[in-house]
Amino acid sequence: MTIKVAVPSDFPGGLDATMSAHFGHCDCYTIATIDNKQVNDVSIVNGMPHAEAVVWPR
Repeated sequence: MTIKVAVPSDFPGGLDATMSAHFGHCDCYTIATIDNKQVNDVSIVNGMPHAEAVVWPR
């Protein structure tokens, strides 16, 4: 069975990077593909800029 795990990471990402404390406001995501309990692939995806919530007028 193959699964992908996304870990919020501090720059520069990767398996040795520090895990970020905030999933929605991290530098990047480290994506690990795991197959038969082995990490087969690691990729890094840049995080999106964090935006404040929009409150619509009533």
